[in-house]
Amino acid sequence: MEEKEAFDNNKVLLWGEKKASLKNLKIYDVGNKNPRSVPRKQKEDVKPVKVKKRVFNENEVYTKKDLPFLRQELERVEEEQENAGDDDVDDLLDLMDKIEDAIEKAENQAEGTGFKKGIKSGMGFKKGIKSGMGFKKGIKSGMGFKKGSPQALAWAQKMKEARDAKKALLAPQKAAKAKEEAKKKEKKDFVSRKKGKPWFFIGDIPKGYREATMDEAIESKKVSEYGKHLVDNDRWILNRDYNILLIHTKKPNELKWTMNSLEKRIMKSLKEIEIIKGRIDTGKYSKEEGKNKLDNETYYNKKLISGFNWYLKLIAYMSDKPYVKRKFELPTAKEVKTEKGRAEYKPPVVIDPRTGKPAEKKLKDRFLSFMRGDDIININEKYFEEGVVKSKYVMKLFDKKIILDKDYYNYDDYIKITYIKI
Repeated sequence: MEEKEAFDNNKVLLWGEKKASLKNLKIYDVGNKNPRSVPRKQKEDVKPVKVKKRVFNENEVYTKKDLPFLRQELERVEEEQENAGDDDVDDLLDLMDKIEDAIEKAENQAEGTGFKKGIKSGMGFKKGIKSGMGFKKGIKSGMGFKKGSPQALAWAQKMKEARDAKKALLAPQKAAKAKEEAKKKEKKDFVSRKKGKPWFFIGDIPKGYREATMDEAIESKKVSEYGKHLVDNDRWILNRDYNILLIHTKKPNELKWTMNSLEKRIMKSLKEIEIIKGRIDTGKYSKEEGKNKLDNETYYNKKLISGFNWYLKLIAYMSDKPYVKRKFELPTAKEVKTEKGRAEYKPPVVIDPRTGKPAEKKLKDRFLSFMRGDDIININEKYFEEGVVKSKYVMKLFDKKIILDKDYYNYDDYIKITYIKI
């Protein structure tokens, strides 16, 4: 979907996979943009006439009567440039040059643009200062020289070099400032969660609400293709496609549970990669099928490891310690050990009489064995997913007085059947 089409269909949220342009935000970032809002639907039924705000268009021909508008536009773009991020500075500086050229062309269309005419028409030194078009402004726009003259070209080149030098000089300061601002925003976002409800839409924010943080947008899956703010796409894809939630507000015990779960999923995925490779080698998968399965599982494993290391980096940041990236690999045959609390289980080999080969058991016929003291129980493998008990079966097992080791539960499920310190 094109950006403007997304705006027209009210498909742009506060956080997006791509950052929406300033041009469209100026037009659409007003009013109630919640598509489910009753007052908004009532207003839509009335179909109000849109009043389009006039903005500078480089393809439009401007005359003397447009000069007040052009000067106002130049001041507006200058203010935006001073507060813009690094990605937008070049575009805004280029726009300023185009507006200055338009001002010069409009003035050259009027008769008698010399010094005497300038004074008569209110372009004198005293009047110029009062109207914001004083000496400094006049020099900046290059109005003292005839357009196309060597002096004007030299002045334009000088101004460009000055802007480039200013950008180069400010670049390290901007980078340091951006880093500091990111830290401040992170702390502000954490505190702001307690004040008001999160608002996930562009436009006006209702009373009692506040802008949703990136964590909240990802957790609530309120992220659009285009947005006022740019979301961390790695974190968004992990939650959207793999149900791996990476947020800054997890408590220490929740971090532990999450990372334990991720580690189990990573190791299981590594085993699956080895299985797929083996089936490719034995010809069980066709070349194309095997490649697709291997690519998908490898990508999935990469995302799991990315999520685990994101939390490692967060812990390092919180504890002011160096971050060391974790690498994962399957243990060698000598290093394989029985997991804590689980009895090693080797399912019996069943021969299919039709083929004379080992028969693959269906999921409902496969079991995992667990041991407590001398007591061993078997639990159907359908109760598990990604190495942990499925949420819908947790209370069923609990009702049967079966509580497994904590590593076999998601954190939110485990706290339902155990007491934790508050």
